[in-house]
Amino acid sequence: MNSLHVKEDSTVRLPVAIYALSFGIFAMVSSEFQGSAIINAIAMGLRVSVALVGYWVSWYACAMMLGGPHLPILPRSLAQYPVS
Repeated sequence: MNSLHVKEDSTVRLPVAIYALSFGIFAMVSSEFQGSAIINAIAMGLRVSVALVGYWVSWYACAMMLGGPHLPILPRSLAQYPVS
């Protein structure tokens, strides 16, 4: 029987920037839940209908669904400059 042996000390540490970008993207993508939770307060504060605010939240959610996965890839296409 074949088994995969991995050394205990062979951990791969990711840069802190990866964790920061991941958290930022998660916050952006999941923020439509916060907007939908306070939809009545937003509608009253802006003096618009609840349905209109619902459309705004839905459009934001769709934009984050389509654009969110591309945000981590965008910095890869930018030129790399050395930090001195």
